[in-house]
Amino acid sequence: MPLILALFTNKQEATVSNSPLSVSSDYELAIIISIQEVFPISEVCGCFFHLKKSIWRHV
Repeated sequence: MPLILALFTNKQEATVSNSPLSVSSDYELAIIISIQEVFPISEVCGCFFHLKKSIWRHV
C-alpha cells in the first residue's frame, strides 16, 4: 500500500481507500448492517451456498 500511496499526487483518504468493492456473506441481517456501516461504498452480496442451504432447511 505505501508504494501505491507514493504514486498518487492527491494523497487524501477519499483517493486511497482500503474498502472492498463487494463483500460476500450469508444472509444474517446483523452482518449485512455491520458491513454497510464499516464499508459504506461496498456492495453486500449474499452467498449462493448459504441461500441454497437455507432453502433446503425450510423444505
